[in-house]
Amino acid sequence: MKVREVFQVFVFSFALLPFTTKGQLSEYATPIQIIKQKSGTFVSDLVEMPAVDNATLKKKYARNNKDLLKSFRFAHPFEVSLSPENSGKWYSTTEVNVWQLRIRSAGAYSLNVIFDQFNLPEKARLFLISAKTGDVKGAFTSQNNSEGHVLAIEPVEGDEITIQYEEPVNVDFR
Repeated sequence: MKVREVFQVFVFSFALLPFTTKGQLSEYATPIQIIKQKSGTFVSDLVEMPAVDNATLKKKYARNNKDLLKSFRFAHPFEVSLSPENSGKWYSTTEVNVWQLRIRSAGAYSLNVIFDQFNLPEKARLFLISAKTGDVKGAFTSQNNSEGHVLAIEPVEGDEITIQYEEPVNVDFR
């Protein structure tokens, strides 16, 4: 299977304080359920980010900005370069290819993902799924494509998420 550059670099921000917002543009859909079978050649779809020590981070930011006017800090960012070409795992059927990537940062209240090379073809879908609650963000589709190729997805509760990308077999990338 030829792997395409659908996304190239992700920037993750791990939330320090839990909160809930609604307002992300997405289509109602259910991700395809993948039945994972054990095999002799196991390829992990999990990327472990550094653990988040919320108490230490709160003290650090409070100390550095003690007497200054400051904006509300809700996240600790980690820049990464993860893509279907270098991480995660592909699953295929005769009709659809599915790529999954799990990301964990122990201790994070929530995880937030920013795609900086977002450009989905027609009929492709992207989901973010919370391992803690099972909540699903998405489906994000070609309707979410923009001139800047950036898509920021609202925080997902918990310290582990699954990113799931689904595309029809032989999809046309223009």
